[in-house]
Amino acid sequence: MKLPKETCDFIKKYMRYEAKGADGAVFKFGGLNYLGYAIKTLSNPKTISFYQDKGVKLRHDHIVRHV
Repeated sequence: MKLPKETCDFIKKYMRYEAKGADGAVFKFGGLNYLGYAIKTLSNPKTISFYQDKGVKLRHDHIVRHV
């Protein structure tokens, strides 16, 4: 699965823990249980821009946290 660059940038900016992929890409995430869900949820650029436009930090659901 190849993630859009916007998604990677968003995940790197807002996720707290780091995980290194086989290709050397480093992802940050709020917690192991949420990593897969976060990637699925945030892999849509429209979703990302919607949350950014609304100013939602996504902290309430523990999926995305500030580094």
